[in-house]
Amino acid sequence: MQIHISRDGQQFGPYTIEVINAGVANGTFILSDLAWYDGSAAWVPLSAIPGVATTFRPPPPPPTAASFPRASTTRLAERGPIIRDVVIIVALTAIGGFLIGLTGALTSQRGMLAIMASNLLLGTVGFVISGCLARGNRWRHLAYVAVGVWLFGLINVLFFGFGIVQWFFGSIVVGLMMGLGGAVSYAFRRDNLPSA
Repeated sequence: MQIHISRDGQQFGPYTIEVINAGVANGTFILSDLAWYDGSAAWVPLSAIPGVATTFRPPPPPPTAASFPRASTTRLAERGPIIRDVVIIVALTAIGGFLIGLTGALTSQRGMLAIMASNLLLGTVGFVISGCLARGNRWRHLAYVAVGVWLFGLINVLFFGFGIVQWFFGSIVVGLMMGLGGAVSYAFRRDNLPSA
């Protein structure tokens, strides 16, 4: 079968059905082009010609790293180091509390002051480590870590009898540790590590 195509008042062809289907696949012909073939009574849309592949879609290109949304992978890449640093700070402060607990002084006022001093010192050391390991914007990273440490402090409210008001105002202590630790981290690493 030989097919003639008409577009914008110009006629092209004749073409075989194979050439037409290849042209539809690559965009040379569109299904709304008018077509005429031997034996037809009038010009009809190309999609009405028997044998024209009207549902042909070229296969999609294989996925690449660029075809995935960048923002979501960036967020995932940022969460790992934040969680790591929250764990470091919580572990350091827990070790301090454990060592003071071994002395048996936890129930006294002196023991509570020792816990607070230990948490402040070891938490600050943790933020120094976090500041040294930070990739990209150091202070943004430290702020996320501080929020994580502060939220983790809810465990003290749920299991260790701390009041919600104490926990809420603990944000000031966490902010102080973040500020001191972040500033001291510049003594060990002045530049930020490049973003992953």
